[in-house]
Amino acid sequence: APHRDIPHPLAEVATKSLDPDKKKRYPNITAMLKDLQAYMEGKPEWLFAKELDITRKTDWEFQENIILAKHLAITKDADMLEWVSLMISSAAYHGNAKLEARVQLKKNGGGIGFLMNLPSSKEKRDLMEGYCLWIGSKKKPGAQLFLSNIEVMHVEDVFLHPGVWHHIRLEKSDNHLRFFLDDELKCHYISHSPLASSH
Repeated sequence: APHRDIPHPLAEVATKSLDPDKKKRYPNITAMLKDLQAYMEGKPEWLFAKELDITRKTDWEFQENIILAKHLAITKDADMLEWVSLMISSAAYHGNAKLEARVQLKKNGGGIGFLMNLPSSKEKRDLMEGYCLWIGSKKKPGAQLFLSNIEVMHVEDVFLHPGVWHHIRLEKSDNHLRFFLDDELKCHYISHSPLASSH
């Protein structure tokens, strides 16, 4: 009914419920209620935007190995200097965004970080603008969330096992940021200063 103002998530529920192919319909009423409840709670509807390939150069605006000096302003400890492979997407993703990745930490890896809501290279003033989530290794456990290079949350006993594939999911919805490790919620941060940047 294109002449009616029906929200897209509700139209999708109706379409899925009435699909001529029984295999594409909801398997039970519980699955249907889950989608309806998500709509009523105002949870964002995720639409696939793009798959970023670590080896495809055109996916990345910036892709370099750099030395990252963590907290250099407050310490001169050499242990705070680390080599990282830094990658920033060439495409922008506006509004709410969900980032999913399958990652494996190598034997001597110190952890892995995800950057969200970075400004484009024209607007960029600092490499660490936006959100940065750092997930440590078993040797250095903990998940740290930075907002514009200021630590805003620290979660103990969260780490990646070397040689094991992990599923990471970051969901940024309005001023909420949720971090899931292997489909388990590990961190929920509510920001009072929303970020509109999009890389």
